[in-house]
Amino acid sequence: MAFPAGSLDRLIAKRLAITVVVTPFIVLLGCGVLLHGTWIFQGGDLNTLQRSLLKDYALASGIVLFASLLCSVPLGWLGSRMLLRPLREFREAVEAAHRRTDDKRIELGDTQDDIAAIGIVLNQTFERVESLSAQAHTLTEASAREIKESLTDMQQIVERLRPAASAKREAVTAISDLSAAIGRLQRMIDGVLFLAKADSGTLLVNLKPTDLSALVDELVRDAANLAAQHGVRVVAAKSAGGVQVVDEVLLRQLFLNLLSNALAVSPRESTITVECFAGNGRWQLVMTDEGPGLPVDQHYRVFEPFVRHRHSDVSTAPAGAGLGLTLCERIATLHGGTIRARNHSSGRGLRVTVAVPIQS
Repeated sequence: MAFPAGSLDRLIAKRLAITVVVTPFIVLLGCGVLLHGTWIFQGGDLNTLQRSLLKDYALASGIVLFASLLCSVPLGWLGSRMLLRPLREFREAVEAAHRRTDDKRIELGDTQDDIAAIGIVLNQTFERVESLSAQAHTLTEASAREIKESLTDMQQIVERLRPAASAKREAVTAISDLSAAIGRLQRMIDGVLFLAKADSGTLLVNLKPTDLSALVDELVRDAANLAAQHGVRVVAAKSAGGVQVVDEVLLRQLFLNLLSNALAVSPRESTITVECFAGNGRWQLVMTDEGPGLPVDQHYRVFEPFVRHRHSDVSTAPAGAGLGLTLCERIATLHGGTIRARNHSSGRGLRVTVAVPIQS
């Protein structure tokens, strides 16, 4: 998260504003005491000459104090900015490091002050975190591969058991359930491997010019055939994405994941609408269903790993691992884009929008 822009300047301005308000009050109070409260110091009334001298003294003091105040404001402003300049530069360096995706270390320059010492400690912390993160990704990938190989072996054993169990109905049902469970685990492991590679920067992205209009039309046709089995229609309301630089394989996976989530919550005789268009320096892919939508607090959480929202009025939703939309978010990020979910303006249905900058 970036620091609020101009936060240090606002801090200086607040302090100077307090000075500007309080100082004149003190000056006026002092002048009032000199002019009307001289009996406190003299113990009685003053003659005309003494009162005139005190008036002149009070006026001169007020002018001097007011002039000092006028001079102190710009001098205080400049002095504060000069004193806080190293802190401001340090903040900018931290923000630049935060924006970088490869190297999070802070560029410190040749300074040897206390702020540089803080930067050194932060860099050491970042290096430690990066090392631990790399170890975690390596362990995750290795573990996922081992689990995937074991699941493949289990699936092969199940397939060998099918002919022997064909004579018993209960055995056939049990083997089918076991095979489906293994398939779900395999898909989950594939998702975990994908996320581990994407987060570690080892996933290869094959970007090339692709006709999005033709691709979306093809995907919608295939999706319509699949959705028809569930009594749901899939239509392309707009297909004008043009030729864009994308990874076609990843984009197909993103579309399939969005479609699977939409189908899971779409009632029969409903429609899933797909739109693809380009404009304002980016192309967008939008998928809208007619399901129950999501609570507002779930609009961002659905893209987190293993987060699943249970709809009370949807009984056909499969118990997925909660990685489908997370994979969509990573694919959008790999293209330099974003993804967001919002309820449809009609009050029913979810609208998921993928927006990616157009690459020349």
